[in-house]
Amino acid sequence: MPKKLQTALWVIAILVALTAIPVLVVMAQDATPAGTAYVMVGNFSPDSPAVDIYINGTLIGDNLSFSQATFPVGVTAGDIFIAVHDASKPVTDPPIVDGYKSVEENNYY
Repeated sequence: MPKKLQTALWVIAILVALTAIPVLVVMAQDATPAGTAYVMVGNFSPDSPAVDIYINGTLIGDNLSFSQATFPVGVTAGDIFIAVHDASKPVTDPPIVDGYKSVEENNYY
């Protein structure tokens, strides 16, 4: 398997793992407008380059090497767009991987 594909698959697997197991903090009791959800991102692929991770176009993780992660960052609850870029390349280059994730108010991901 090509190394770039293997790296992309690792990053996807990690993003899925991080977003699939939210830690419930407090459940919203009403249908008020979207509040804040908390997202932590990291690079957990040993074969990947350092990465920049963006949520909704905002840089959240800057030049993260293998095993580095951010502290939880507050984002507007709802659908977020996550893009993982090679930190050594311009942000205008296509991302290594990207996708949407739905996050709920007062939950950690």
